[in-house]
Amino acid sequence: MPEKNLPFFEMFFQYRPAPALAAVLTGWLVTGAVLDSQNRTIEAKLLCPRLPDPAVLRQVERELAQVYGLSAVTFHPACAQAAPADAPPPPEAPAAVPPAPAPKETPSEETLSQQERLFRQTEACARRPWRRPGRPTSRPRAFPPSGSTAPARSKRPPSP
Repeated sequence: MPEKNLPFFEMFFQYRPAPALAAVLTGWLVTGAVLDSQNRTIEAKLLCPRLPDPAVLRQVERELAQVYGLSAVTFHPACAQAAPADAPPPPEAPAAVPPAPAPKETPSEETLSQQERLFRQTEACARRPWRRPGRPTSRPRAFPPSGSTAPARSKRPPSP
C-alpha cells in the first residue's frame, strides 16, 4: 500500500454497517493490507483509537467477507497510543464538522504491488456499468413493408 493510512470506509467503501457500528469504525485506519486473490482473502493492519472488542472485530471480518465475496478477512489491530491501565479515559471531544478531504494522490503504477494493482482493477470494473452485448451490424436491417419480421413470400397461384 502507499505510505499513507487509509480511513476504514475509504478502503472498504461497499461495506455499510449499522449506524452504531459505523460510529466505532470511523476512527479506524488501514495501515497495510495483503490481498490474496487465489485464496480470496484479505489481511489488514488497523490503527484504532482504542483496541476494539474481539467480538466486534470478528463481526466486521465476517460481514466484510460476505460483502466482498471473500473466504476470509483477518484484521491485526493496533492501538494509536497505549494508555496506562490506571489512567482515566480521555474526555470525548464535541462533534465537529469534519474537514473536507484532501485530494488523493494516486501512486504511480510502478510502486504498486501486483496484488494491489489487480485489486484496484477489480474495484474499477465493479464500478463500471454493465453493457448489454449487442450484435454488431454493418448495415441496417430491412423489414418487409407489412411490418412482419418474416421474409416476404410471393403469392403464386397454385400449380395445376
